[in-house]
Amino acid sequence: MELRSRELAKAQDMLQSSGGLEKARSFKENASHALHLAMQDLSQVLDRLADQPNDHGNLEVLFSMWFLILHFGIYDSDLVQMSYMHLNGMRSFVAEYLHGTAARRIYNLPPAAKQLLVYICYLDVMLALGGMGGGHLTIDLMNAPAESPVCFDRLFEEARVCVPQLWGSEYPAEELLDDIENYRPLKFVHACQKLKLSVWRLGLGGFSEVDETPWQSRRDLWREIEQLGEEFYDIRLLAETVRRTDGRRVVWTVYHACLDFYASQVLYSCIEDFDFQPEWLQDVLAKLLGIAYKALNEDPQHVYRYAWALRVALFRVRDPIHRDWLETQIVKASVLLSNLGIPSDPLAAAGTRETLFVEHNHIGSRAQQQSDTG
Repeated sequence: MELRSRELAKAQDMLQSSGGLEKARSFKENASHALHLAMQDLSQVLDRLADQPNDHGNLEVLFSMWFLILHFGIYDSDLVQMSYMHLNGMRSFVAEYLHGTAARRIYNLPPAAKQLLVYICYLDVMLALGGMGGGHLTIDLMNAPAESPVCFDRLFEEARVCVPQLWGSEYPAEELLDDIENYRPLKFVHACQKLKLSVWRLGLGGFSEVDETPWQSRRDLWREIEQLGEEFYDIRLLAETVRRTDGRRVVWTVYHACLDFYASQVLYSCIEDFDFQPEWLQDVLAKLLGIAYKALNEDPQHVYRYAWALRVALFRVRDPIHRDWLETQIVKASVLLSNLGIPSDPLAAAGTRETLFVEHNHIGSRAQQQSDTG
């Protein structure tokens, strides 16, 4: 599916003839066949793990299947309900590491499974922010005790050394140096996943039928946003001052982290009245757009990574030139991925706080209920 997206992106930029579209269709057919085979094998792997719950080989296969199935669903909007079915299955499976018997809690996931579970949580957050009712698995892990083998932050720290552990002394030194250099930006990306989910849940809570978003909760969350920005001030400064990546992975990660952070601040502002723009908002939007412009000018095919931040920015940007550019980038990204986070409906008309949080809270609830009953 990633190769398919690459061909679609080239066709979109008119870098290829109709042959590129034919290749894209072929890639999707191959991916669909692989998905069908994976679905057939999944139940067999679960049966084997029921007998041998600490079999690392089967655990790695299981989480590989789950990750690939969810990742496929990000590209294909018709598979959203199937994604929920598997996310519910993952929650049940992982619950054994949270609340199961003492014997089960001492088991640990193998390194590759931990890394895949982190990626699965990031996809889960994307589903939640797309108004699709996801996020429950990630919340479970965020609420896990620190000593749990599936605690969200512990998973990140252990997953980041997964590849060196697998390769051992054969792992190239230059790759290890690159991993070390990339650690803090990746940690910022990880922290922003929790932040995005927290802001989204706070916005939904403001329209709950039984509760209102308390001012204290908004103030506490804003304090967390400020603290996170201070902790990673050096990363934010680098994103603003560097002109090009020159092919360095760390700079692309810095761009990704900062765009997620600034977009989370913009989304936070949407919890308030849409007609009110706080003083800090224009500065945040300027930083977000500055990073997005130079990143996509260097490599337009990175647009799918930044689509969520660009969608959120569109709710608040008023300048028609910037809005046109944002809309163009979002259309490009939507060709590559079906679920970019933040539902598309409010963008078709004048966005309001109600359309952002209320309508898609109901959409997410219906999708989740259909998955639970399916």
